[in-house]
Amino acid sequence: MTGPRDPKSRFWSKVRKGRGCWLWIGAESGDGYGGFWLHGRQQQAHRAAWILEHGSIPAGMKVMHTCDVRGCVRHLRLGTQRENMADARAKGRTTTGSRHYAAKLTESQVAEIRGSTESGVDLASRFGVSKSTVSYIRLGKRWSPGSPRRSK
Repeated sequence: MTGPRDPKSRFWSKVRKGRGCWLWIGAESGDGYGGFWLHGRQQQAHRAAWILEHGSIPAGMKVMHTCDVRGCVRHLRLGTQRENMADARAKGRTTTGSRHYAAKLTESQVAEIRGSTESGVDLASRFGVSKSTVSYIRLGKRWSPGSPRRSK
């Protein structure tokens, strides 16, 4: 089937093709990714592009941008979530430490927690976080590898 109701026709009518990236000009979500209804469910535009051109996305795989442009529906490849996150870190697209949107502590506060002999309850109360957060920081399970570590 071709025509206005055909998913491929609908999809590609919302793409501006150029020499480089092919940019999604349809609806966008708040995170900068395009959105497209495909097979009765909302998909990110780059995932819909993959499905329309290559078929289903294998279990455990993600559709990754090789160009780092969220609106691009051309420069795509499959990869695991681990590969996707490694790619994001390598290209500086992740935000860690106190720059993370949900951070409640600064790097110096984390260093203070790691070096303190105070109880977890007292530290949690002083810094306005949970006792488990203090415990995870002390165990090295919170904050990124590049963040302050307690001295050994």
